[in-house]
Amino acid sequence: MKNIDSLINIILNFVKNDPIYQEKTSIFITNDHGRHNDLRGSFANHGNNCEGCKHILFAAYGPDFK
Repeated sequence: MKNIDSLINIILNFVKNDPIYQEKTSIFITNDHGRHNDLRGSFANHGNNCEGCKHILFAAYGPDFK
């Protein structure tokens, strides 16, 4: 998680500080889901009815989001 957070921070700082992208760019962050059931083919059957497949995390950053 620390590694992913640091990568997101690099992207956000770049967008905030680059004159071409700042105030004009939206960033969407979400997680993948469904690659946890190796007994049923894992990626081939991407997901099932578990909570982690029915609900994903989502964050949006940019000039159109509070």
